[in-house]
Amino acid sequence: MKTRLSWLCLCVFLAGCPSTREAAKSDDDLDRLVKASDRNAGKKLDFLADERMPNEEYVVTDTGSGDTSATVVEYKEVVPTKGAKYRVQVFSGSPLNASRNLARLDSVHPGEVYMVRDSKSDHWKVWVGNYMIREEAERARDQMVQLGYPDAWINEMQPPYSSEVKAQVPLFWVQIGSYSVESSALKIKTEVESRQPDRVEVRMKDGAWKVWVGGYPERGPADELKQKLAGLGYSGFVVKSEE
Repeated sequence: MKTRLSWLCLCVFLAGCPSTREAAKSDDDLDRLVKASDRNAGKKLDFLADERMPNEEYVVTDTGSGDTSATVVEYKEVVPTKGAKYRVQVFSGSPLNASRNLARLDSVHPGEVYMVRDSKSDHWKVWVGNYMIREEAERARDQMVQLGYPDAWINEMQPPYSSEVKAQVPLFWVQIGSYSVESSALKIKTEVESRQPDRVEVRMKDGAWKVWVGGYPERGPADELKQKLAGLGYSGFVVKSEE
């Protein structure tokens, strides 16, 4: 009986104590948190810039003899070789996940996805594209958002990754238009991109906006592309550029 009475007194005492829990948030705070949660729904948090991992990953490898050993995976930078004023940054974090994003996006923008290491933060960054015009970079950023990179943003390049970078070989293009107004050239660029897979760029040259397709290190593929474009209704000629 004494034991039961003691437990009863303890329960009454605790019930009378003030709560140590935080006071409930206001309705406005709760509504703000719900909206923030909705905005973040579906975001791939793995792509956020605050992710940090070592610059090495140890992987257990099966040698086939039942013996296992630890090997070090070394990550190498994939640096731009083409000049650009803008690129779209989609990732900043560990080298492992940077390499995964590089592989994924290279199928969307072949040869135009880069993986560089920031020596200050030790983050590995993934950039997409080589854009001289901001409008092109903005369209590319919107595409990255649709592909599942909600935090993609336009990064204005600085040396040594800016437009000062020069390729070691000239490239051959098919010029299909020359316009005095940039918007006209961009319209044709978008149209041609939707009809064929080759790279299309708009360049300011000799006081006009040129629409170039291709970008090959040798002349032969550019000549073949010229015929293909003619079949699509775009007459043009081969030009050579120093990147």
